[in-house]
Amino acid sequence: MANYTYITSSGTVVADTADIKETVQNEFKEALGEDISLEDSTPQGRLIDIETTARAAVVENNALVANLFNVMLSYGIFLDAMLANFGMYREGATASRVSVTITGQKGTVVPAGSQASTSNGIIFYAENDLTIGEDGTAQGDFLSLELGSIACAAGELNKIIDGTFGWETVTNPSPALLGTDRESDAHFKQRFLNSGLFTGKALLENYYSSLLSTENVQSAFVYDNYTNETIVYDTVSILPHSVYCCVDGGTNEDVANAIFAVKSSGCGYTGDVSVQIRDEWFGALYTVKFNRPQIVDVHVSVTVDRGTSASTELEETVKNAILSFANGEISGYTGLNIGTEVSPFEMAAGINTLIPGITIKNLKVGTSEESLSTDELDIHVNQKAEIAYENIKVIINE
Repeated sequence: MANYTYITSSGTVVADTADIKETVQNEFKEALGEDISLEDSTPQGRLIDIETTARAAVVENNALVANLFNVMLSYGIFLDAMLANFGMYREGATASRVSVTITGQKGTVVPAGSQASTSNGIIFYAENDLTIGEDGTAQGDFLSLELGSIACAAGELNKIIDGTFGWETVTNPSPALLGTDRESDAHFKQRFLNSGLFTGKALLENYYSSLLSTENVQSAFVYDNYTNETIVYDTVSILPHSVYCCVDGGTNEDVANAIFAVKSSGCGYTGDVSVQIRDEWFGALYTVKFNRPQIVDVHVSVTVDRGTSASTELEETVKNAILSFANGEISGYTGLNIGTEVSPFEMAAGINTLIPGITIKNLKVGTSEESLSTDELDIHVNQKAEIAYENIKVIINE
C-alpha cells in the first residue's frame, strides 16, 4: 500500500511508492493462486507492472496537488491562484521608457503609437501625441514595444519606422529607464511573506506590511523617531515624533495611502515627497511625506573558469545571472533592495546557483570601474543599488 511521508519542517508531502508493486503482486496471488509466476516476462508480470505504474502516478499526483497548497512549494499559475485568496497578485512586466527629442516641420503632430527603432531593431512607440513647436523640435517619452528590461543607450533610438509627414528625426539624449520583467515566483513569495506580518496600526511592521502590499512596490525601509529631537540615522535626518519611510516602486498616491492607512494619530512624517490624502471618514486633507531612494549605480567585474559549462554564450549567461540576483529572482536571495549592501560573496553564490558548472575565481563591485573591490559595498537606508547590463564585465578562463 502506498504511503505519504511528511517533512514537517517545510510542510512537504512526499509520495512513497516503494510498496505498491508488492501490493499489486499480492492481489494477483489472491485472485489467481499462490503458485502463480510473478516474473516480469510473463503476461501477469506485464499486467502487474502496468498496474503498478498507474497507481504510482496517482500517488505522485496526489502529493504534487497537496504541495501546491503550500505557498512556499507552489509555483506558476498555482501560486497565482493561491495568493489571490489573500488579495495579492503577481506584478506584470512593464515597458522601458526613454525620453526623446524629435524634429520636423512646426505644427506637425506625431500621434501616439508612432514607432521608432534602434539599429538593432528594438522598437519604441510614442506614449502620447507630440506636437513639433516653433523651433522645429518636441520632447516626449517613447515606450518599448516589448515588455521587460529593454536597454537603449543614449543616441541609439534614431530610426523612424511609421513616420508622419513632417516628422524628420528622432533621438534619445539619455539612456532608457529600464522596465521590469514579470515578477518571479521567488520574489512573489517573498513579497507575500513580507506583506503579511501585521495588520494593525502604528508598529513599524504595520508600515512595512502595508507598503509591501501596495501594487508595484519593490522594497521599503521604515524608521520611527519617537524622541523630542531630530536624530540622524544612517545619514538621514528624521524629525521629532515622525515616521520615515523610504519606498521603491508604486505611485506616489498609492504609497501615501498605504502609509496613511496605518499611521497613528499625532505622528508626523519625514520625507521629500509630499502627497495630499483626503480622510475617507471626515473628508479632511492631510499631507503625507516619504522618500524615494537615491539610485547607486554599481559596476561588477567577475572572472570565471568555464569548468563543465558548455554554453556558447557563457558571458551573457553570467551577466543575466547577476541581473537575476540583483532583482531578487533567485530563490534564497532577496535581491538589491533599499539599504541592502552589495556583497560580492553572496552575488557569487547566487551566480553558482543558476550556473553550477562554473568556478568563480574573483568578483568585485564598486560605484565605478576605478573603485572595484571584493569588499561589501555599503548602501544607506535612503539608497538602492542597481546594476545595469552594460556595467557588468565578465572575464572567462577557458
